[in-house]
Amino acid sequence: MSIGTAHTNRLKRTTHVVSTVNGSDTVVHNLRDGQTRILNEVGGRVWAMLDEQGVTLEAIIDVLAREYALPSDAPHDQIQRDVVALLTQLHDAGLISIVA
Repeated sequence: MSIGTAHTNRLKRTTHVVSTVNGSDTVVHNLRDGQTRILNEVGGRVWAMLDEQGVTLEAIIDVLAREYALPSDAPHDQIQRDVVALLTQLHDAGLISIVA
């Protein structure tokens, strides 16, 4: 299953990842492979939503649109594409999982 088709499934962090906030960036470290990723402010906000309970793709998009005061006519599909791209990278790196 891909991130883009997981609208109703929950996404959450994997257990072998640690993270910390450094200024406006979030540093994510995979304990299994030693890789470190740095997320910008928006990526860090998405990361914060991926807690133990998980969150849906739609909820992430709704929160970002609200918190960043995007106009109601902002292209929802562009926001979704950007979020799906980030989540796909995190999933491919083994940092998040899809929970049915």
